[in-house]
Amino acid sequence: MTFANAAGWTACTLALASSALLALRCRASAWGWVGFLGSNVAWIAYALATGTPSLLIQNFGFTATSLLGIYRHRVELAHQLRGSKP
Repeated sequence: MTFANAAGWTACTLALASSALLALRCRASAWGWVGFLGSNVAWIAYALATGTPSLLIQNFGFTATSLLGIYRHRVELAHQLRGSKP
């Protein structure tokens, strides 16, 4: 298996698992954002290995949304722990 092939399958698996976690809306759902971030990194590696600039740019954007999701979850969690609304 080539590096690009391994990166592509890793990215695909992480993205599917992450979307399932977010869709479940359970206690572990926040880990979906971390999984998406891992998927973004794997897709970026794949894009670099295969010379696919459109996929590279797309996943830089998705990385930003994954980081936003992680940040928003942390803020909401902090407010819940304090008993206030965000």
